[in-house]
Amino acid sequence: ADGIDDGNQSYAIAMNTGSSDANYHNVYATVDVINDEQSVIEETNVGNVAFYGALSMDDGRVLARMSDAMAVNRFYEFDEYAGWESVQDISHEYPDSNDWFGMSLMLRGDTAVIGVVGDDNNSTTIVNQGAPFVDNNGMNNAGSVFVFNRVAANNTWVREAYIKASNANYGDNFGTAVAIDNDTLVVGAGWEDSSQTTITNGDISSSDNGMTDSGAVYVYKRTDGNWAQEAYIKASNAGYNDYFGGWYTGDHGHNEALALDGDTLAVASIYEDSNQTTITNGDTASSDDSLADSGAVYVYKRTGNTWVQEAYIKASNADAGDWFGFSIALKDDTLVVSAPGEDSNQTSITQGAASASADNSNTDSGAVYVYKRTGSTWAQEAYIKDAYPLRGRVDYDGQLLAASRGLLYRRTVDNQWIKVGEILSAEEMANQLMQSSIGLLQDQVKIDGNFILLDSAIYRMGQ
Repeated sequence: ADGIDDGNQSYAIAMNTGSSDANYHNVYATVDVINDEQSVIEETNVGNVAFYGALSMDDGRVLARMSDAMAVNRFYEFDEYAGWESVQDISHEYPDSNDWFGMSLMLRGDTAVIGVVGDDNNSTTIVNQGAPFVDNNGMNNAGSVFVFNRVAANNTWVREAYIKASNANYGDNFGTAVAIDNDTLVVGAGWEDSSQTTITNGDISSSDNGMTDSGAVYVYKRTDGNWAQEAYIKASNAGYNDYFGGWYTGDHGHNEALALDGDTLAVASIYEDSNQTTITNGDTASSDDSLADSGAVYVYKRTGNTWVQEAYIKASNADAGDWFGFSIALKDDTLVVSAPGEDSNQTSITQGAASASADNSNTDSGAVYVYKRTGSTWAQEAYIKDAYPLRGRVDYDGQLLAASRGLLYRRTVDNQWIKVGEILSAEEMANQLMQSSIGLLQDQVKIDGNFILLDSAIYRMGQ
């Protein structure tokens, strides 16, 4: 989509609606550019400041992190006649250098959540109802989260809450990742240091600092416009430098260590080190540390207001440096996990449980794993490889799975996963790969109804 000057150009997407990889026909996607003249969110009302990569899309709206230095986040809305239009900029009320306002963000309905990992405020409380808060710089990189709510009457976004971790500490980077669904908010603090290995249901968090950068996840519940902590979650095998719940992915990264759908939460830890290659259904996890940065995903389930671990998931071909969990997506009983460092030379889809290639001849080619829950039991449903590297992010809306570079997949009626399309042409794909100056393709992939956001261009699917 690079170089598009007209927001109404159409690109053919090869789509497959059959039960195999044959019988392709053309479906067109209208390119809706989030600019008047450019195909990337760059230099729009911000001079020469580069776009820093975090994007979220929902219900015909986009929230984008425009820059670090200016700490600007921008809302866009889709109009059937005018296309995508900028509607409002928001920023930290007390901006400071290296706040990283919007390092993580998520937009769901009329609620927007923005992580500020470099916030130095030493508070440990929640400020609700848009009330003012005291600004100070007493705790370097403790982090915070801002919650904004849309006022429908004038289509304006206003701050609803300012949230600090109940055990905020130096360098915790609270807000590294965020996820929201209805009235539940989840926040990751990848650099949190406690040695706890259990879940604390309630508003208390450990003040221990005995396990550096083990990471933690905090769950909040909204009642009548007020947010309160519901749970403090630590990995059941928490380890040094696991960064459970979030990690730093670079200036152009957008952390996707959390996925929330109703009463189910998935948390990724790409630096987890165990050599397990199976799924543990239940509340335990391996204490082995022999397979560095292989990665793991933990699934939690809420009953009432009590959270418990439901599963500990490792790749069936786990290997050192695979970064299993780099991006995760959760919808209903389906979990999708990317592993950009996976190295096999396979270029096809393997259906079924506990099967994945042990080959390591194609370095960092990447893979996507699909898991299905039956009752409370999780099992692998597919292992997806492609001729193009699967080294980026994933999204899944219950019907369509979108992976890096706009590769599209879906589940058939007989529970088989097939490839159904590619947004980019072969030439565009090759150009993107050649232009990538980093080992991981830090692309954005989001699905919202008939819209697919790929990097900073939005494609509209339709006949």
